Amino acid sequence: SRIDWYLRNKSRKKGRIGSITFLYENSKIENETRIQNQINYYTGGSLISNDYTDQVRNSNFNNRAVQASLGWIEPINSKSNLSFSYTFSRSQSDQFIRTLEKKGANYDSVNSILSGQYDISATSNRIAGGFNTAWKKSSIRFSLIGQFLNLSQVGISSGSNLDRNYLNLFPSINFGSQIGKSGNLVIN
Repeated sequence: SRIDWYLRNKSRKKGRIGSITFLYENSKIENETRIQNQINYYTGGSLISNDYTDQVRNSNFNNRAVQASLGWIEPINSKSNLSFSYTFSRSQSDQFIRTLEKKGANYDSVNSILSGQYDISATSNRIAGGFNTAWKKSSIRFSLIGQFLNLSQVGISSGSNLDRNYLNLFPSINFGSQIGKSGNLVIN
């Protein structure tokens, strides 16, 4: 299931624009995978042993995602503006994986290394600001994007926990100019 919502408002001041967006998504995936593999070991050209793998893997994934953003463009004059945006997003996945190995005629031996239950999530807070201006045949944009990202994985069945935080900064400058009647020069 999915819900999208978008609102955009132009004010009376020419060039001023505000926007709000919201997205929610929920999905469930179930699948079964069969794995069959044989490895033969040789010494001096003679077969000394082999390993045979015959597995069935059942996987269930429950995924949820939400994203919300706010944006604003404020004109400074007829050729320049400031822009601002903030985006929050979070995705979460509950995963249950069970791998059964064939012993004899039945798939009844649980492979604990390849089985488990996990809660995986990612949360992002992103803020961006920019300045745009244009001249007769040229334009320039300065922007800075900052993002704080948290990634987390909890192994419910194993008791393991992995939690990482990242701070990313993305500065940019873009310059564009028209050259002649049909050429453009763009420098990023």
